[in-house]
Amino acid sequence: MSEPQRGILTVDEAGGVGWWSRRVPVLPPVQLAAGGLTVRVDPAYPEVPAAWVLEPGIAPGVLELVFGAAAPPDLVAALVADGESVSALECPPLTPAWRRRATVAAVARWTTRRLNHGALLLDRAVAEHAVGNPAAAGRLFRLGEYALRDLGERGLAGTLPEPAAEPLRAALAAAEACGLAVGGLRAEPPAPPLSDVTLAALLSEWGREAALSAVPMGTTLGGEATGPASAQALLDLTAIPPRIIAWHGARAPELAIERQPDESCVLTANLAAGVDPDCREAGELLAYAAEQATGRIIEVSAADVRGNAVVAVLPLHGNSLDALAFGLFDPDTKPDELRAGPIGRSLAEIDRYLIEGWNQRRIAAVATADGGSAVTALIAARRAVGNAVRTLEALPPAAESLALTARRTAVADYLTVLREAATAPADLLLSDLLPPEDEA
Repeated sequence: MSEPQRGILTVDEAGGVGWWSRRVPVLPPVQLAAGGLTVRVDPAYPEVPAAWVLEPGIAPGVLELVFGAAAPPDLVAALVADGESVSALECPPLTPAWRRRATVAAVARWTTRRLNHGALLLDRAVAEHAVGNPAAAGRLFRLGEYALRDLGERGLAGTLPEPAAEPLRAALAAAEACGLAVGGLRAEPPAPPLSDVTLAALLSEWGREAALSAVPMGTTLGGEATGPASAQALLDLTAIPPRIIAWHGARAPELAIERQPDESCVLTANLAAGVDPDCREAGELLAYAAEQATGRIIEVSAADVRGNAVVAVLPLHGNSLDALAFGLFDPDTKPDELRAGPIGRSLAEIDRYLIEGWNQRRIAAVATADGGSAVTALIAARRAVGNAVRTLEALPPAAESLALTARRTAVADYLTVLREAATAPADLLLSDLLPPEDEA
């Protein structure tokens, strides 16, 4: 999808400009900033914008940074000069450098398996360098210098997986341009490909971490009671930081709820493997209880980290567990933004399937890059997105809207892309190709 995208451009009374694609995002978008310009990108199609907003007083020339020579800054400037308006406008795709930056942002936000933190720092640094942010790139390279030197030495020793050689060369070149003394690591010899046994083990582990669980479809985001004293709930991934809570698949509940004799309940969610219990993200999590039927929040409480789990205690206010929906959220999510009602919970469940499918497609890309078979991961990706399609189709009539109809079409189109794809995307990062540090 690299052709210009049709959309609607608006100019408000303050001179702010907004553009929205006619195609709604498949996955929750990631957000990129460039000097007063904010761009939202769908991870399913990182080459094209889902929307962008230009703050009042910012020269439209900044559009050329993100969209290249095909950007329409003169037309946008003329529309701003004319005052408030609404018009149709085609927007060009992102430049390759900004597409890479969008991909890095998407991998950082929506990858569900454990990541190699050093590799992610390097991916972010390379992306910032490519879009012309040398200060940010230099800071990230300094933070990730330990990983750069380790990978460079592995490259010299011939022990680096072959698909990682090219992104490593790009990282070394960008780091040197940012002033790091890495020249001695630049002339790495060709690395041997991963053996079939090593590749199978790597993909099996990543697939296990991101695989669909066999939990029945009847499990819902609100927490269906499994008895009068306990319940389980799926978490809304858009409301919590990535890779903090243990993930076992789109259909596997993370949250256990236990009723207590004093008419309170205890919520428990296990931390993901490798997460520091003292990290800020875990320590800042909040818990909520809401009316199952309406989504009205009835209680919010801070959660605590106890051992390797996040725990919160909430009063039930006379409600049974199956009358309430429960969840966790981070401080950046306002209580009134929580998707706690029936439709909101279904939409959060749909996002889980789509994020699952996107993860599986990237796992397929790793197999393809090393000459292996991507069939198993692509099947898992299609299954996950197919579940999203079926859940969208099963939403009650009360949920119908133009936005929902557009989302249903976009997700169905994405499923078609997955079904027709013989290979997976080739825009792989070091983060995709390398296991976490303690498994390397």
